[in-house]
Amino acid sequence: MDQNNKNSIERKDNSKDAVSKLIRIASVLIAIAIVGICFAYTKLDGTGIGQIAMYVISALLALFGAFIIFIMAYGTHLDKHRSNLFLYDKKIKKEIPVSELTVERIRERLVMQMSLFKRGGKLYVGDLFDNRVLIVPEAIKPLFCYELLCEIADEKGADPSVFLSFGVECADIFAKYLGENGDHELALKIKGYFFAYVDDKSIAEEFCEYVKSKKEHLQQNMLDYTVKNIEKFK
Repeated sequence: MDQNNKNSIERKDNSKDAVSKLIRIASVLIAIAIVGICFAYTKLDGTGIGQIAMYVISALLALFGAFIIFIMAYGTHLDKHRSNLFLYDKKIKKEIPVSELTVERIRERLVMQMSLFKRGGKLYVGDLFDNRVLIVPEAIKPLFCYELLCEIADEKGADPSVFLSFGVECADIFAKYLGENGDHELALKIKGYFFAYVDDKSIAEEFCEYVKSKKEHLQQNMLDYTVKNIEKFK
């Protein structure tokens, strides 16, 4: 069993444990509420303050328990019906099979996601990887790396000097996320070009040729990564 599958199983087990604990808590609260109501009805006389307080407290406990169960049920409902970023097709209003997923489709969706981070019409790459930006799931960050490189590898590709001008602070980001996908050689090469560009701007042309030579590799790894982690893009 590989590490990703192991982590996935552990996350599911932890999620089940959390749900189980919440169900037990909600059940205990409702049970206490029922006992409280019965006690107030049978043991306390009249409509004194004590009896009224017992009724109110029991009712609040019951409502809180019911609220926990409702939130859990609603969350489960949303989770089941949350559309997948790469599989959902607006035209047919349903998800396509994973076997029909293409690099073109993945890139189209990535460009849409990246456009959310433009400021004044300009994309600030650091925003794509900022851990403080909660809208960016960790699983999608390696795909941002591949997409930015694919844009250079295209026939009329993006300016490689613009990419390298992101700065050496981006070198570690690309090395981290490409490396996590097992693309260690590519990660080291990209990092090297970032640092070389600081002293030699002419290196951008060599970098461009290198990326173009890796176009098929980039696209295949992008597709493989997406398929392998498809459940993370909901």
